This record gives sequence, structure tokens and C-alpha cells, in this order.
Amino acid sequence: MDKILAQRVIDRLSAGKFPALFTHVRPDGDALGSLLGLAHALRDRGQSPSLHVEGGMIPMYRFLPGQELIQEIPDQFPAKADGFVVLDTSTRERVGKKTADWKQPVDVVVDHHISNPGFATLNLIVPEIPATAGVLFRLFEMAGWKISPSTATCLYAGLSTDTGSFRYRGTDAQTLRIAASLVELGADPSDIAKHCYLSITQERYQL
Repeated sequence: MDKILAQRVIDRLSAGKFPALFTHVRPDGDALGSLLGLAHALRDRGQSPSLHVEGGMIPMYRFLPGQELIQEIPDQFPAKADGFVVLDTSTRERVGKKTADWKQPVDVVVDHHISNPGFATLNLIVPEIPATAGVLFRLFEMAGWKISPSTATCLYAGLSTDTGSFRYRGTDAQTLRIAASLVELGADPSDIAKHCYLSITQERYQL
């Protein structure tokens, strides 16, 4: 991870009192875990982020702490917001249809997709880490920010789901070290696995 760029991202995330956080449409575990993980870290610093997802919260991830904070994307960029942050989203279009005509520039992108062209003022894209949640962990570690059990739970869920429960080829020693650190910080692998892999609605089963 580029330390100079990472520090600029840390400085920008620290600058706003009311940053607006977004992730991609049809969010997965990494998208929601990263969104909530960053929100918890910022709230622990006294900031008041707003969280926005097209379509709102996905039912299967409602076990994640702070899920009630996630809102539908508004028609206009939030007037109170002093930062536009996008997580785990490879293109500007994937933020959501309502945002397509917004004139507000994206301030920060944090992502791990190598295909991301970099559509923000600051683009922290780290493809060697197989989940945006892992990129955020390294960023918080570098910043010296508190990682609470709630933050750790959200980041672990993101890391676990985007690596196929640590089965995909991108899973390496660094990935497992991040996972171990998150467990030490309060994430419960058994409980997270139960919700992500062992609980399924009748509708999802039929699909």
C-alpha cells in the first residue's frame, strides 16, 4: 500500500465532521462490511458519517452491528455532508442511478479491484489485498485509529465473504494475518460464519 497516498486518505477522512459513505449497488458482504467498518471507526473518532446504499440494507447482513444506520440513497447529495467517500466500488456508475447526475466530485475511493480506473480525487486501490475490508484494516492500523469489536466484526465479515471463507486463490498469509488480528480485536468467526454461510432464507434457497 502506498503510504504517502494512504496518509492523504487518512487526512481527508479525518477532515470532515459529516462524511457521506457509499458502496456499490446490490452490495455483498465486503461492500456492507467495509461501509459499516469505516462508519464505526469514524464514529469512534467523534465524526457523524451518513451511510447510503441503493436499495437499503440486505437482509442476510442485518446481523452486522450498526446496520440500522444504512439509508437509501437520497435524490441529491446530502446537503450537510462534507465528504463523498465510496467503498469497494470499481466504477462511478455502480454507486447508483440516483447519483449519476450529481455534480459533487467523489473525494475518496477505497477499493481492491484492479479494474478500478480511479474516479475520485484520492484513490486508494490495493489489489494485493483481496477485500476492501482488509485495505481498511491496514489503513486504520496505519492511522492508529481505534478498532472496536463492532468495527472488527464488520471488517472480518467483509474479508471472509470476499475470500469465499478464505478459500479463494487470492487468500495469502497477509489475508490470514489480518483475519487473526480482527479476531483478537473482537470478531467472532463462528458467529459470523453462521450468519454468512449457515443461515439462509426460504426465498434465497428457492432462488
